[in-house]
Amino acid sequence: MFGNLPTTKAFSAATYARLLIPDLLPNSVERALYLDADCIVVGDLLALWRFDMGKAAIAAIHDPGGAQIEREIGIDVDGYINAGVVLMDLTVWRRDNLAATAIAFVRTFNPRLLDQTGISVACAGKIAYVPDQWNFYSQKPRSPGQWLEPSIIHYVGHRKPWIYSDVPFASIYLYHRNQTPFAIERPHTPYRSPLRKMLNLLVGNRKYWNQLIIARRPQAFATAYLNRIARAGTPSRGTALVAGVP
Repeated sequence: MFGNLPTTKAFSAATYARLLIPDLLPNSVERALYLDADCIVVGDLLALWRFDMGKAAIAAIHDPGGAQIEREIGIDVDGYINAGVVLMDLTVWRRDNLAATAIAFVRTFNPRLLDQTGISVACAGKIAYVPDQWNFYSQKPRSPGQWLEPSIIHYVGHRKPWIYSDVPFASIYLYHRNQTPFAIERPHTPYRSPLRKMLNLLVGNRKYWNQLIIARRPQAFATAYLNRIARAGTPSRGTALVAGVP
């Protein structure tokens, strides 16, 4: 089914697997929550699961940055979503054959973000937007006034906590990773060199100053989260349900 669809170094054919969800699950299942594999759940999902989608096919966060990447093929910025965390109304997906529509778009236009763009196009006009806390980009530049506490942390992009040492909320990822049979040492290589950070601070780069000011908030959140986990007791191996694609 996916054999003739485009792939990249970052996205294998496995990225299209989420499009199979409506058909793989029985018709009695009317709603599904999909998470990419580079997400960590740090809050109760019940509010997201009960989110009022109205007549929408999908609920997700708005992703204008992704739309900018696809501007060459005329993607609508206002109707673009990030597909790393999506709540799907499977009844609408099946009724409107949205998976086939997304696949046909990808096959025709070969977008850079593949099925994410196909999903955005297929679901146009049938999207409900959820707050960013449900798909909190770990590396997204924020000013102190834009801070909010995450419920799902998404290590989107190249800055991964299993590769680099200076990823926000990395301690949360490493804690859970090291409860599995695939424990790793904390990486020592920073994504941005200390010299580069210092030079940008010296020239007054607002993005770097905002990152410096706001850095304490992810640290404080991670500390509080890990303390809460410690008080609740360490979970045994094999208790986590993991979904998504690398």
